[in-house]
Amino acid sequence: MNKFLDEILFQGQALENCYNSILYEQKESLITFFNYIDSQHVKKLIFTGMGSSFYCTYVPFIMLKQAGYNVERIEAGELLLHGFPLTENESNYKTVVILISQSGQTGEIVELVKKIQNLKIKPYTVGITNNINSFLATHTDLQLILNVGPEVSVTSKTYVGSLLVMYVLSRFLITKNLDSENENNMIKHLITKIRQFLMNNKALSGLFDIIDEKFGNDYQFIQILARGPSMSTAYQGALNFKEIVKITSEATTVSTFRHGGIESLNEQTRLILLTSTSVDNILNNNFIRKLTVNWKFGRLLYITNQHIRSHERLLLDNPKIIFYRHDIANPFLAPIQEILFLQFMCYKTAQKRGYIPGKFNYSSKITKGL
Repeated sequence: MNKFLDEILFQGQALENCYNSILYEQKESLITFFNYIDSQHVKKLIFTGMGSSFYCTYVPFIMLKQAGYNVERIEAGELLLHGFPLTENESNYKTVVILISQSGQTGEIVELVKKIQNLKIKPYTVGITNNINSFLATHTDLQLILNVGPEVSVTSKTYVGSLLVMYVLSRFLITKNLDSENENNMIKHLITKIRQFLMNNKALSGLFDIIDEKFGNDYQFIQILARGPSMSTAYQGALNFKEIVKITSEATTVSTFRHGGIESLNEQTRLILLTSTSVDNILNNNFIRKLTVNWKFGRLLYITNQHIRSHERLLLDNPKIIFYRHDIANPFLAPIQEILFLQFMCYKTAQKRGYIPGKFNYSSKITKGL
């Protein structure tokens, strides 16, 4: 079996292992994290990472912002070179830097940790990684380990594990409760749904054969649009198309795309649109209406967890639109289902084009240089 496909199919089990580890084995670490924030009256949380490890930070950024926390997210390379404080001050005592690196060895993350360690007044650091023996895991004040098993191909299970840890961490900060039965049942339901999605190989192949027929596979550029929590999927999906299908791809918000991006639309344009909240559903359906009535496009793949009303169904009956609905209702967990869908799409498309899905040509699993 292809290594990338093997790791995709393992993601249900990986999520279960990750959740059990965080909820039980690492529960004390989460409590220590919360107690530090509470006792030190922390004023700011900074989330940082590179690539997939940065894209997953959309989830805690939005969750915690909406709950009233002062949160910042900045790519590790930019924080290291252009966003690092030029003067030391007491505010560092009131800051927590949460560094995410699935390998724990990413070059920008390693250098950033070293730079923080050289400060006289240091922020508190939390390392989130899949490698317990990594530089990140051994040089931060507190660690959370993904425990999704080794990963050798393009990022898949470490990404969904990071999303789940980001969600649990944020929910704990907001509710101060790790023992909510409703929350526990919701995540177990998510894992069950993911397992069901991944286990039916025949149905999966049939689904993506239909998408291949309607969406095509001869495009050289793909635009992924989203809002809110689904932006994490948009960026990760664009990365997957680059790494797996070997084509140019771009992720942006629907709002930004309307400010200039629509001028690039033509009959060959391939779009993927992601919706995971009710307010985004209204806005994105207005976008689709403009797209079908006033603008030009080639094909649109629309992925959502929202129920479609009758008048919207007429809109989506357009033969250029491929519609897929999943039932992960929580918008902060929906990106886990969304990215699984795009992973399979990339896998099948790469196969059609004669590539080995998940095989790197020029990059590598761990980027150690800057």
